Amino acid sequence: MPTFFDGDIICRLVTFLMLFSTYISVYTLVVMTIDRYQAIVHPLSTYTWTSHTGLFYMIAVWCLSIILALPQLFIFRSEYDPINKIKGCRAKFLGKDKTWELAYIVWTIVVQFFLP
Repeated sequence: MPTFFDGDIICRLVTFLMLFSTYISVYTLVVMTIDRYQAIVHPLSTYTWTSHTGLFYMIAVWCLSIILALPQLFIFRSEYDPINKIKGCRAKFLGKDKTWELAYIVWTIVVQFFLP
């Protein structure tokens, strides 16, 4: 586990921004791919895509990315490990079993790789 010197807020913010930047990159590429598909396969219909349409899609991508990354703010926290004597940014899930941890991992993989 890497040493994490900053506080709990920075821990949560850094993990949020790491996942947010991934989501925004992936879904921006999806929107660009749809735009290029329209331009190549249906060249005359691209005139219906105005700058307002593009702005709408980009705002939707930003909102979706924020919503998908929000759980990071509640899952991760900065904690001290007395065994290794270091402070780290760790995920804390509900309960002692691994069900929530597995659900988090599966959800992240689905929305990052399979959904787009």
